[in-house]
Amino acid sequence: MACIYKRGGIWWVKYYPRGSGKAVFRSLETGNVRVAESKLKVLEYQLEAGDLRTCTETPLTTFLEEYLEHVRLSHPRTTFRNTLSTLRCTFGECCPPLVLPPHGRRRTPSVPPLRAEHLEDITPHMVR
Repeated sequence: MACIYKRGGIWWVKYYPRGSGKAVFRSLETGNVRVAESKLKVLEYQLEAGDLRTCTETPLTTFLEEYLEHVRLSHPRTTFRNTLSTLRCTFGECCPPLVLPPHGRRRTPSVPPLRAEHLEDITPHMVR
């Protein structure tokens, strides 16, 4: 079940997705109560039918490759190299762009790299 409430003149909805104990808060992007109630009915139907999109499972290697390509194309070379070094220290050599060339200087990191299959598996505790 979901409920709506008004915050700052905008209607919001609070619901619990199946299999998750966490509440989700989402703006209905309207100030009209009738439109909000209509959107609530659509949301409740999607919850019952299982059509509501839930958390994704983005592979970490795919994310890192695409992010590094974005940084390489849109930032100066120095920024790209610094980002590459930081990600290599954080995640290790988990994808092809993070692998050091054979002539590269290898240093043993003081902390072990993060190990995760999906981006969503990384928690603040792991990063800390």
